[in-house]
Amino acid sequence: MGNSLSLYTIEDGLAELLEARAQTLKDLDDLPADPEDIAEAKDALAMIEKALAEYQSLEVAKVDNCHRFLSSIKYLVPALKAEAAAITARAKRLEAAGEWLKERIMQAMELGGKKRVDGRHGRYLLRKGNGGLAALHVDEGAVLPDEYIDVTVRMRLSNWEAIKGEVKILSAPVIFPSQERIRAAIAAGEIVPGARLLDRGAHLEIR
Repeated sequence: MGNSLSLYTIEDGLAELLEARAQTLKDLDDLPADPEDIAEAKDALAMIEKALAEYQSLEVAKVDNCHRFLSSIKYLVPALKAEAAAITARAKRLEAAGEWLKERIMQAMELGGKKRVDGRHGRYLLRKGNGGLAALHVDEGAVLPDEYIDVTVRMRLSNWEAIKGEVKILSAPVIFPSQERIRAAIAAGEIVPGARLLDRGAHLEIR
């Protein structure tokens, strides 16, 4: 990559000014609504615009320099995009390899009944349970008691406002398990037919 890019060198001065202009515009978009910071960024942008105008007025007559700069962009941008794609692909491969290795280590530690393995110089690997709520699984076709079922319906707004009167339902009700009430029941030691909490799993910490 380095050899191919060396053929298309960019005018350093113009490139730096253009990059500074792009970064300043981004800063203006990202800045909080602080008048002092915004004014400072606008002053910097004005200075960059002035420098660009002076630079271009001097360089526009130098056809060779302008041609070289525009040509460098034409060939450099696709090369950089290809390099970025290759780096991204390599990062994904390394990430997948790391996940595979962690899974193998965790399996070995689980089989050996170990939660921690120590190395030298204070290094160690720790098999630690995942936090958060355990996933709730409800068997397909399970017949749940009514108290664990929620229902949603669609109706006209006018009917909703007159809910105590006659309600005209426009579609069949949607029936689904109530995650919150089922979780609460299981946590309280009750048995909900067809429903159970799944193992939260574990992850490997590298210390």
